[in-house]
Amino acid sequence: MASPGCSVSTEQESFGLSSRDNRVTGFSRYQEHRATRRAHTIELEPTMSQFSVIERELSNPRRRHDHTPRRRSLLHSITRRLHDPVDVETSAARGALARDVNRRVRTALLGQRYWSNRFVGRAEEEYQLFISQYRRCSVSRRLAVAAVLLGLSTVYDAVVNQRPASFVALRTAAPVALLVVGSLLCRLRATRRWWRLAAVVAACCAYGSVLSADAVEPDGAWEACDKDANSVWQLLWLIAAMACSALFFALDLPHVCACLALQLATYLAGSLALQARWWRRAGRGEWRLPSLVLGPPAGLQLGRDEDASSRMVVDCILSAGLALLLLLCAARMRDQHERQCFINSYVLHARVSKQHTRIGMLQRKHAELLALFSNPRVPDSSPLVLRPLHLGQELKFLMRALPHEHLAVEPAASIGDLAPAVLAHNPRIILFSGHSFMGSLAFELDDGRIDLPPAAAFISQLSREAAPRLQCVFLNGCHTAALGHKLVEEMPWLCVICWCSITEDAAARAFATGFYDAVGDFIFNEEQIRIELAYWLGLKRMYDQGFRLGDPATYLHPPGHPHHSAPVFRGCDGCCPPVHGNVVLLASFEKRGGRTEGQRAAQPERSAGRS
Repeated sequence: MASPGCSVSTEQESFGLSSRDNRVTGFSRYQEHRATRRAHTIELEPTMSQFSVIERELSNPRRRHDHTPRRRSLLHSITRRLHDPVDVETSAARGALARDVNRRVRTALLGQRYWSNRFVGRAEEEYQLFISQYRRCSVSRRLAVAAVLLGLSTVYDAVVNQRPASFVALRTAAPVALLVVGSLLCRLRATRRWWRLAAVVAACCAYGSVLSADAVEPDGAWEACDKDANSVWQLLWLIAAMACSALFFALDLPHVCACLALQLATYLAGSLALQARWWRRAGRGEWRLPSLVLGPPAGLQLGRDEDASSRMVVDCILSAGLALLLLLCAARMRDQHERQCFINSYVLHARVSKQHTRIGMLQRKHAELLALFSNPRVPDSSPLVLRPLHLGQELKFLMRALPHEHLAVEPAASIGDLAPAVLAHNPRIILFSGHSFMGSLAFELDDGRIDLPPAAAFISQLSREAAPRLQCVFLNGCHTAALGHKLVEEMPWLCVICWCSITEDAAARAFATGFYDAVGDFIFNEEQIRIELAYWLGLKRMYDQGFRLGDPATYLHPPGHPHHSAPVFRGCDGCCPPVHGNVVLLASFEKRGGRTEGQRAAQPERSAGRS
């Protein structure tokens, strides 16, 4: 039998083209088979026409939010969501970390505290910025909604019971105004950085105003049951205020603790003060602090027991403490869940960014390092002598040190290859490895002969418009300091690594391999490339391999010395100098904060390149 996703032509061949005489009969059998299969199979690969039908259905405003089939009952829609579609212990959500991995990341890597849930160092700042970005606007809206609900819930009581103006001002007008002001402070550009403080102050002051409204109400004629009812209402207002502060305002756990503690202290001070005032106005004698020992349930006492109201106050205080503990536990769980979501979103963002970077590198849109290798030759009749360089060894070390997607190489480079390579790869570092002569870099022509373009031709192709990401130019050739000075003078945002003397090929290769390893480590660790540190690590590699800084030209024999024809490599500094070259790091005074990096910059001398 044909697969469900096969085309009509294939099915017609299998059912209707077995015989030329039976073509009509076969096609009718095909239609029957097609109708039967539609009733019992599901198309796994929908066609473009099906996608257009789906798009048309989703664009219909009447069906946009109708995600369940009409023939299914509401009870079935509710009960089908009471169980997980898969086992959560064996199947992890796509794009999210496993629970134990998330916990290890929070505790081991980010140093999360057990009680406060806070991270250590930069991670906590990133989390606070994450919460501000995604929750600040919702907190502003919730403060506005709380103001509306508070106003609606208190206006009815003020109208029905004909409350005095001072009571309405404290119970309705002032709390609503405080919450609205807090909502605006969370929105305004000048104050939105302090939105947490605005939410805490608005919540605490609004509750204090609601509680203080009972102070202007005449309570001298109240019975014990009236005062008990008032105490219960004070407790309900406290629980509502603490619940909103702990769960709806996206506060951190220490901020929630401070806010709830302040509200509870306000409740204790206000309720006990109002209780003492009512006790004295009701003529019950000298008021005493109620005992915190639980007695029999008091309830709303209708009699005239003098201790009944006192027991109700104790019950309300204990209930407020219990509500405080429960809300703190709920706030801690909410804060912990938000931090778990932060870790998952951070990991997902890192994966997407890394994948985007990798795609860009694979498409060669960006490269961290652009390497130009040039090893030209001169005609035999030329008085200039160029020793061939071992650039293959340096290229091997470079390709081992840097990831291939971050590296672009131009072998046998010519001056014409520079501009297209810079535009194609937008590098951060440009390396030239080869000879130099009279302040010019020795590039290759198409036939392999030497080409000495002027320095201005090289500098003009490194402008900020052509290479906006360029930070460093590494000129790994003898006497390239003059060109490096010109680069820094004309482009002060660049730093240049160059040689201010002749250098031995092995010494230049040793420094370069240390520099490449440092740059590769920065790339592998996804850190910003620190050119100065990579320069010093190149010097360390050079020293570890036995090379020393200095100008070998000061030790070389003068022309006509007999050692030119018969060199002595042991005990003769002229044949084997104890120093091997001076490499410097040049940067602008403005860029480096008023100081120049590097050893020194010597004037260029006539040289045929690296020895």
